[in-house]
Amino acid sequence: MRIVLALLFLLHSPAALQKAADAKVIGTVLDPNGHPVEGSKVYAITDGSTPPGANQAVTTDDKGNFVLDAYPGRVLLFAYKESDYYHDIVFGFDTPSGYSGPKDFVDIRPGQTVNGVVVHLPPQSALLRLNVLDADTNAPIQPVKYEMCRQDHLGDVVYCNLGVAGVSDYQQMVPTVPISIKITAPDYMEWRYRDAKTGSPYLSLKATENRTLVVNLRPIKKKKKVPTKNKGEARCE
Repeated sequence: MRIVLALLFLLHSPAALQKAADAKVIGTVLDPNGHPVEGSKVYAITDGSTPPGANQAVTTDDKGNFVLDAYPGRVLLFAYKESDYYHDIVFGFDTPSGYSGPKDFVDIRPGQTVNGVVVHLPPQSALLRLNVLDADTNAPIQPVKYEMCRQDHLGDVVYCNLGVAGVSDYQQMVPTVPISIKITAPDYMEWRYRDAKTGSPYLSLKATENRTLVVNLRPIKKKKKVPTKNKGEARCE
């Protein structure tokens, strides 16, 4: 699933199903300042006709150039480079503030090669690490469930990131907008982020910021069962 703009693109463009990716796109990936980017990933989705799993990415060369096989039709192009905080925008949650989605697309006929295509990287994101520990023993806890939601789209699950982390030290690219964070695990009390200084329930990170949050989950104390006397029990002398 792509972000909202991409979904509309895929749903409403005329699909011409093809058996082979016999078209090519040749172009360059640029950062938001217009500079070519080496080592970025590029892939394409053709108006609903791209088979699942077929949108394999290629990597740009030292001049930011790429050659990509594509399925004929209206081709929407995506680019990302996680090591430089240019995230692959998959869900609404990932969308950088003010970013309306990918706008780089070309119309390609079967067997055609299109040259000179420019693909733009999205604005940079931030990296968040969650280190989840037992508050009493300091032992790592896994798995844990996490829920991150954007303040600018409250109540809209499309702009939330929900999942299960199988490791105690989990990392996730996050947008540079305020987000709420909730962590849960079996036999532990729920944890919600709150700024220690301001009391705000939202975490705000800057582009390219790398932040680690240590999350201490408190175990749920189980009450011990106290044996009770049977009031109807007869007492023998």
